[in-house]
Amino acid sequence: MKGRVSLLASMAVVLALLQFLPYKQIGTAHEHRYPEPFRGEQVGGKLQQACGDCHSNQTIWPWYSHIVPVSGWIRSHVRQGQSQLNFSDWQTYSAAKRRSELESICGIIHTGRMPPGSYTLMHPRARLSVKDKQAICSWVNSELQRDQ
Repeated sequence: MKGRVSLLASMAVVLALLQFLPYKQIGTAHEHRYPEPFRGEQVGGKLQQACGDCHSNQTIWPWYSHIVPVSGWIRSHVRQGQSQLNFSDWQTYSAAKRRSELESICGIIHTGRMPPGSYTLMHPRARLSVKDKQAICSWVNSELQRDQ
C-alpha cells in the first residue's frame, strides 16, 4: 500500500513538473476570422466552428490544451489536420488540389468522419446537423461548378 502511494505521489510530481516544459503552440491568428474559401459565405461560420480549429491556422486553443499530457495529443491532432487540409493555405493550393479537397468534404461530413466525435464531445457547437451538412454540400457543389 505504501509503495502505491509513493508511486502515485511520484507520478503527480512528474506530471506537475511537466506543466512547466516550454512548447511551441501552432496556429496563429490572422487579420481575418474566416480563412479562404469561407469569407463571405453563409456556411463559413459553421465550417469554421466544425473544421477551423484543426484545418486552419486559426486554432482556438481551449484551456485544457495547455495541460500535459493532453497538450501533446491535441497539438499532434491539429498538426495532422493542418497537414491534410489547411484552409488558411487555400489560396496557395493548385486548382486541382482545391477541386480534390472540395470533392472530399461532402462525403467526409456525411459519413460522420468529420468532425470527429472526440472533438464534438468537447465542442458541441461543432456538431453538424443534417441541414448544416446539406448546406455545406450545396456550397461545395456551387464551388465545383464555378471552377469548371
